[in-house]
Amino acid sequence: MPFSPGTVVLFPEMEPNKLLEALRESVRGITAGSKEAAVAWSGGLDSSLIEVLARETLEVTCYLCAVRGASDWKLAQELRRSGREDIEVLEISSQDLLRLVPRAAKIMESVRPIEIAYSIPVIRVLEETRENLVLAGSGADELFGGYAKYEAMDDPREAMRADFEKMLRESEKLNKAARAMHKRLKFPF
Repeated sequence: MPFSPGTVVLFPEMEPNKLLEALRESVRGITAGSKEAAVAWSGGLDSSLIEVLARETLEVTCYLCAVRGASDWKLAQELRRSGREDIEVLEISSQDLLRLVPRAAKIMESVRPIEIAYSIPVIRVLEETRENLVLAGSGADELFGGYAKYEAMDDPREAMRADFEKMLRESEKLNKAARAMHKRLKFPF
């Protein structure tokens, strides 16, 4: 059977309400004992869902990293115009990139552009947030077939598993960096 975007592939037996409850319990378990948390927020479904679930039990500040003129910057401006003031925009300038790219390469132990690019916003949030607990939506695309490359595959399960394992390795490197900054970085998915 061909893959259909949005289909829960790794967990086909999971009902949506059970999935939501499992994610809710993950967020509650991670945030237990905390009064506040930061969310590395992109405006996408994964980080937005983490934000909503975290707000059920604690104070949340969303941090959106944006390069002036890029789509994230335009999203930030749109959110400001709509009155959403609970999102802190962390502008990433050219000077910031000159500092962050080598730092991300060192943290990720990689020179692969995708790994470096993915980690820069998380590193920036870790550096700037006043909260000690940072939540990120990483893992959702790998678990639920969110990457476009999966659409071309008849059965993307193996690629999704490999991508999820890779994401876990990358997350551990980011966790190590977070600990060095005296922060806790958690991935509820």
